[in-house]
Amino acid sequence: MRTATIVGNSAPLSLLIRKLLVRLHRYAGLTTAGFLAIAGLTGSVIAFHHELDAWLNPELFKASGKGAMLSPGALVAHVEQQFTNVRVVFVRLPSEPGVSAEVFVVGRPDPATGKALPWRNNHVLVDPVTGDVLGTRSRSDPGLNRAEIIPFLYRFHYSLTLGLWGKWLFGIVALVWLFDCFVGFYLTLPHAKPFLTRWRPSWFVKTSAGAYRLNFDLHRAAGLWFWIVLAVVAFSSVYFNLNREVFMPVLKAVASVTPTPTRNRSPLPQPLYAPPLSWEDAVARAEAEMRRRGIPHRLEWVGYDPAKGFYSVAYKTPEDIMSIHAGTRVYVDAAKGDVIHVSIPGRGTLGDAVIEWQFPLHSGKAFGLAGRIIICITGIVVAMLSVTGVVIWWRKLSARRWMELRRRDTAKAEASHLRELAAAKVSQLTTISSDTSEA
Repeated sequence: MRTATIVGNSAPLSLLIRKLLVRLHRYAGLTTAGFLAIAGLTGSVIAFHHELDAWLNPELFKASGKGAMLSPGALVAHVEQQFTNVRVVFVRLPSEPGVSAEVFVVGRPDPATGKALPWRNNHVLVDPVTGDVLGTRSRSDPGLNRAEIIPFLYRFHYSLTLGLWGKWLFGIVALVWLFDCFVGFYLTLPHAKPFLTRWRPSWFVKTSAGAYRLNFDLHRAAGLWFWIVLAVVAFSSVYFNLNREVFMPVLKAVASVTPTPTRNRSPLPQPLYAPPLSWEDAVARAEAEMRRRGIPHRLEWVGYDPAKGFYSVAYKTPEDIMSIHAGTRVYVDAAKGDVIHVSIPGRGTLGDAVIEWQFPLHSGKAFGLAGRIIICITGIVVAMLSVTGVVIWWRKLSARRWMELRRRDTAKAEASHLRELAAAKVSQLTTISSDTSEA
């Protein structure tokens, strides 16, 4: 008797939990559908943003200079000579001949305040051999023109170009999406045996069924086949959009994270726009450190953070996770010239590894061209899941409204019929009473 009572009570509880999760899945999906559709479609485009950018703007990305490539320091000098009101903060060297170098700049500091003056066109494309400027554009405030449409889509992808508020908004959407990934997966699981036999149809689309069933099968099957990728992309989206607010505090609570100058170095009292250590000297210190460690390497980019006063020198090495981007970084103090930190993929803590994998997985670049194709397709799948989820909700809502109208019509018809019967009965009783009185 006791066993029967337990079993009997567990069934309603599981049904209640399932109904609750269905509601959560429904409202989470409806709340995030529009944002995820935008993020998915733009994400499909920017999975190949560099190739599309170069195709749209060959005059910016094709360099005709022949000969040896200039050093980062020489490129900095060329740009700052041609634009006297800027300071260079980043130089990316091309990985092959005939491609431009990318330089990012900020306005020179205001002598009165020490802060950088506004400078819209912060992205400068330079011939890496001659140092000639091929063109400029804005990456921080891009427009819808041909030169800036890809940077615009990139910013629109994670913030709707709304700045910090848009970034936080998409971060919250990513949190809801991550939670909903697990809810949606649970709802595909059968709640009766045999488990695998009942779960198998969830992975396929019945094309011979009606429109509603086809839409439902697409939503469920696509969610299952892409579930791991969807969950990973949602997780990494939280990393990018709510890094300091949510991701890092949670990660540090469960795993150790190695301090780096980017994350942990305190800002200087005043930004250091003219550091004692030159770009050439910073690269020389980083090169010496890489040779000391005996790691084969190729210089890819150099960045300078005037707010914290250090250089980041990035190298492509065999240790890197991504095949097309540098992952190894040497940090050099811009005032003292000391190497203050070296980050090598796979040689840190578990927390470091979690951080290192976020961009390679989110972009698909951890798996080369195949990974980027998967991310491109995933973006379309995200948009499709958003649309099919809304369609499922709308069809069910319409069905419920139709059933409610039918119930109301039936209730009205029954009430009308009862009134007619009552009226007929009253009329009959009146007639009988009248006949009785006459008698």
